[in-house]
Amino acid sequence: MKAVSYVPGLRPLFSPTSLFGAIFPSSRWNLGYNWTWTQRETSYFNHSHDIISMVPILSGKACFYTCSVEVLKQLLGRESKTNLARSQDFTLVGDNVASANGDMWKRHRRIVAPAFNKKTSILVRDESAKLYDEVAQEKGWHEKDTVVISSMYDFMLKYALIIVARCAFGLPMSWNSPSEPTVQGMQLGEAISIVTKTIVPRLFFPTWTFKLPIKSLRHVDTAWDTFTRIVKESIQQRKDALSIDDSTTDVLGRLVQSSEAEGKYSLSENEVVADIFTILFAGHETTASVLTATMICLALYKEEQFKAYEEIKNAFSKDGTLNIDDPSELPHLQACFQECGRLYPAANFLARETAEDLPIKVTRPKEATIVVPKGSQIILDLVSIHHNPHVFENPEMFCPSRWYGVSEHDLSMFGFGPRACVGRKFAHMEAVTFLAHILREWELDIVLIEGESICKYKQRVLGSAGMEGTAFSIGSAPVKLKKRID
Repeated sequence: MKAVSYVPGLRPLFSPTSLFGAIFPSSRWNLGYNWTWTQRETSYFNHSHDIISMVPILSGKACFYTCSVEVLKQLLGRESKTNLARSQDFTLVGDNVASANGDMWKRHRRIVAPAFNKKTSILVRDESAKLYDEVAQEKGWHEKDTVVISSMYDFMLKYALIIVARCAFGLPMSWNSPSEPTVQGMQLGEAISIVTKTIVPRLFFPTWTFKLPIKSLRHVDTAWDTFTRIVKESIQQRKDALSIDDSTTDVLGRLVQSSEAEGKYSLSENEVVADIFTILFAGHETTASVLTATMICLALYKEEQFKAYEEIKNAFSKDGTLNIDDPSELPHLQACFQECGRLYPAANFLARETAEDLPIKVTRPKEATIVVPKGSQIILDLVSIHHNPHVFENPEMFCPSRWYGVSEHDLSMFGFGPRACVGRKFAHMEAVTFLAHILREWELDIVLIEGESICKYKQRVLGSAGMEGTAFSIGSAPVKLKKRID
């Protein structure tokens, strides 16, 4: 108890983030990896404590959890001053813009951040519109009055992957995949799909496990090898292109240029690969997760869908071009996306480690200062923060208007402070463009199973959120599209 400064909390057998905590089902003696969601209405002693301790009895290290947005702002708003470090417990690839610390992180950020600019945002808008048209053409939507997307999450995963691949890395991906790079008989899209689903096992199990003479494990190993080889081939191709024209400004171009440079702002090839891996996966899984929730919530809450439709009608020109330069030009639609990011935060927690004793001010259960000892891990529990009734009134309610006029720097679902998500504007533009195009042509509706009520649907679909790959999501559910007649 001294290790957690005698802060009250939970004492399970296994840490929720340990291998045993993740693989064993939730019970009285094992919280389970998804405990912050399943207990979101009663956790933190019914939200009466801003910080609790977690002291596993058998497996895992003691740490602190917080459900307070004020604590989050204290910690992330002055990360460099408090010498907080990103925890390496959840890092699979090498140092990158998401996992590096200190001067190393500044180097990665200085190289990557400028690529997420206004020009990129416009490219995202145009490519999102183009991809929507490709999908509609490929699936024959224009000739149909009703369409059912059988798995909204799988659909959005593919959509978001293509957008980040095209706009951030210049990779030639399309919906029907004929132009994708291929290695060992496996296309890039297939390799990424397998890698996405096996990131968590790769975190827990050694690499040699996937080289055992078991077909399914070897297939996973082939996918990871294929992905790495295609990325390295793309790096070399971009190097060759830059030798002719070095004016590129996308993420891949800036990363490759840094690998060719010398001095404090250069990156090694392994660091470039790590950044590509991180941005590619973080950039599509998270956006896909929140877009899935947004589509389902708009299908469920018709009044919010109608407001969004009324808003977007005048945003299109007669030729079908979406005339916005910033996602904030469609404030209600953007707020719908942000509200789903609150309800179902794709990054369900952020982990930090203290380099020195760290005083933290709390207001619950009473105003006090808790000193977190040096070397401790603090889990910023984004699920509980965004379902905290002291922060968000009626936290279980879908209420997009709560985000009207809120600065993008206060969107805590994208992190906070200098290390907030570098691609948040990218994600907003992608989401708003896709939603605007689909709402312009289609009315969204949920798909009930026989005899199911709306209440039961909410429990089955919205209540079953959990980890999908590396993102927190409500998972797979169908959405019905009905052609608008007005």
